[in-house]
Amino acid sequence: MEKMLKRIISVLVFLSVIILWQISSVIVDNSLFIPSPLETMKMLLVLLKGSLLLHAQASFKRITIAVFMAGFITIPLGLVIANVLVVNYLVSPIINFLRYIPITAFSPLLMLFIGIGEDMKIALIFIAVFLQYLPIVVNEFEDVDKRVIETATTMGFSKIRVIGSVVIPYTMPELLRNFISLYGVGWTYVIIAEITNANLGLGHLMYIGSARGNTKMVFAALITIIFINIAFDKIGKFIIRKKFAWRYKNE
Repeated sequence: MEKMLKRIISVLVFLSVIILWQISSVIVDNSLFIPSPLETMKMLLVLLKGSLLLHAQASFKRITIAVFMAGFITIPLGLVIANVLVVNYLVSPIINFLRYIPITAFSPLLMLFIGIGEDMKIALIFIAVFLQYLPIVVNEFEDVDKRVIETATTMGFSKIRVIGSVVIPYTMPELLRNFISLYGVGWTYVIIAEITNANLGLGHLMYIGSARGNTKMVFAALITIIFINIAFDKIGKFIIRKKFAWRYKNE
């Protein structure tokens, strides 16, 4: 009953957004500023017949590379930070400081250090997801039920074995769920990354549409990003819940 109610509310909210969008487009009466939902859908169909899928593939590839790089570095680093006090004291202040710096501020620095090519785009997304994921990973490792660890220690497990056999399996479901959520962060910053020196990408498509005064193209690219992001997030988390049913049996 509760799930059905949530779905009904979600549908009503979606319809409300469409209605408000349509009303706004009628009031403004200028597609340069707010194209109607129908105009946007027509543009989306035109783009689908053209190169929209290539743009989406390019953006998704950049995000995937950056997210997996962040995951490979963040999980072992977070494990060390959570279990080695000296490293925690040394690294945590630096990470906390970097989190207060706007991610967009790294863009000109990356252009200066590594140029305006593909590496810069991936690096910008990597920084964003890395700074987002590391505190989450550390918290997950620190929040492992101490009774589980004590039980394993009592059974004669070494610290390394406790980490490999208890800590990592216990935290893996939530680490994966948050890992999937990093794609949402990636989609936020890929738009910024693709403004500079890009031939493909949904961010590049939005930039081209804006530069040409084609707001319908901007809206169509934005809707594509929203759809991909929601679909990937829902499917990814559904698979994780099925794979780790023991962890989410009460949800």
